[in-house]
Amino acid sequence: MRFLAPLLALSLLGGCAQINAFKDLAGAITDTIRGSDNAEPPKELQPLEPIVNMTVLWTTQVGKGSLGRILNLMPAVT
Repeated sequence: MRFLAPLLALSLLGGCAQINAFKDLAGAITDTIRGSDNAEPPKELQPLEPIVNMTVLWTTQVGKGSLGRILNLMPAVT
């Protein structure tokens, strides 16, 4: 019984800390939604030079056999 009161007090104080953390999180979310973003803008992209020149070795038609349905089937390259 003598441990019950301090345990209850610690539990209540811990709950108050969680409420403050929740308020901080909610404030950060509303700031983000409202547009008060303080992040630096991204740098301009630099042009890329290809390291390897790609050539098409073969092509084929895919997609027949769907019975006229639009299925958005795509070939998978693994």
